[in-house]
Parts: sequence; C-alpha cells; structure tokens
Amino acid sequence: MTQTGEAASTAKIEQRTSHRVHCTIPLQLAGVDSSGRDFTASSRTEVITRDGGMIITAVSLTIGNQVRLLLDEKSATARIVGMVGIRDEEMAYGIHIFSTSGAAFWGVQFPTTPDISGAGRTVLQCSRCATRRLSELSEVEMMVLENIGVVNLACGRCGNETPWHIPAQVLEVELVSSGADVSKPAVPPAAPRTGNERKHARIAMKNIRACIRRLGMKDEVVEVVDISRGGVRFRTFVDYQNMTYLEVAVPYTEGGANVFVPARIVRVANHPRRPDKKGEFACKYEKRS
Repeated sequence: MTQTGEAASTAKIEQRTSHRVHCTIPLQLAGVDSSGRDFTASSRTEVITRDGGMIITAVSLTIGNQVRLLLDEKSATARIVGMVGIRDEEMAYGIHIFSTSGAAFWGVQFPTTPDISGAGRTVLQCSRCATRRLSELSEVEMMVLENIGVVNLACGRCGNETPWHIPAQVLEVELVSSGADVSKPAVPPAAPRTGNERKHARIAMKNIRACIRRLGMKDEVVEVVDISRGGVRFRTFVDYQNMTYLEVAVPYTEGGANVFVPARIVRVANHPRRPDKKGEFACKYEKRS
C-alpha cells in the first residue's frame, strides 16, 4: 500500500463517537470585533456540542480571538475556531468553550460516549510549511473543516498556529466524523449559470478588511465591499487581472490567527486610477487542488 493509501486507511478507521445537537439558544456575546472595537451583542446558537458549538451573530469576529458568552446567570469564555457560513445578513462561527464544559454551560445532558479526546481523525497539511500529520480534531474543529476546508491548528515546525487543510492526494478520503447527519453525498457539477443568476446572497460590509496573498508578492490589506458564501468583493489600488489566483483571509486582523483560503478573480468592475480611484474586484473561493 502506498503512503497515501495508508494515510487514507488510517483516517478511514479512526472514527469517533460524538454529538451535534441542532438547538436555538438565545445568548449575549461580548468581546472585541474584527475592527478592534469592544462590543456586546445578541446572538444565538444553531448547533451545540460538548465542547462548544455554532453561533449566529451580525458581528464580524476574528478567528482565534476569545469572546465571552452570557446565558442567563452563566458565563463562559470561548475561542472563535472558524467562520462556518453566512445566514442571511449574519455570520456563523464555530466556537470552542474552554472555561467550563460545554454541556454544563448549555444545560443539556448529552448521551454517554466512550472516554475519548477527539471527534475524528484525518490527515492534514500545514498551508505554510507543508508538514503533514494525522490530526485528532474536536467536534467543533471537524465542523469548521467540513464547511470551509481549513482549520487553524498549532504547527511545531512553524512555531505557531497556522491554517491546515486536507492534502490534495487524499481529497477522496471522507472526513472522519461520527454522525450520519454530516455525511454528504457526491454533488454533480452545477449547470452553467447565466450572468444574471446569483448563487449566494451578498452581505454589504463596513469597516471590514481582507488580506490578499500571492506567491512572491507582499501581502496586501484591502477594503471589503461585501461577502457571500462563495467569495468576496474588495477595493484596492493594486490592479488585478481577471482569473488571477490568490489566497484571501476575511475578516482580517493584523497579528491574528487569520485563515487564508484559495480564490481567483472572477470579475473586474473597474481598474484603479491613482491617486484617488480604487479598483473594484470580485474573487471566488476555490477548492484546494
């Protein structure tokens, strides 16, 4: 068996038993948003787990930052694991509660499971140094990886937290998870769309920044116009050409644990004209190859 085959087989058999409960619980969220401003805002859960869950909020949050959860008379500290998706004009984030048990904070008794530390295992690769390893993920980390294809983990070679993804050679391996509710059948290629069709609703953003990364070029922080589940539209003085491949992190916080995902320019609304006219570009998220 090849090394890739061995990794695939190992990932395939390392299954874990865990639970995701779809449950709406109103709560208050407090912390610092992606613009560096303190906030307190109403939020709600969409999914809860033993170690955290998925929250829905209109506030733009930074991956890796800590927030405070307030539920009735209870409070807990949680880490933003990743952005999972968009719900109308709100955003969904995976959170990991570490100041107490998730079950105790939610007030929900989960079914008894074997004493195991993770929800699943899969082979992952560091996006910066290309190190590969068999990683044991929590339920929240699995949820983030399944939705956006990237999860932030500590890298011993890089010496800090970096984005990790499934290597191209083992993309055919299903993510290891416990519940049938997260199994996804193969989706046939979508039929070509006309220019007037829009697959994902856009959310206009104010005071939100993204970071554009290209091989051999200096990272560039840009102004975000709007975002959707499929991509991001931004303004910049750099003149990008259509079909340019790049990586983008949004929302972006300098010095934060930002997650960069592959994308390509699919629309040029206008090219920049210095000194005061920025260009406007739209990029679409790409699957890692």
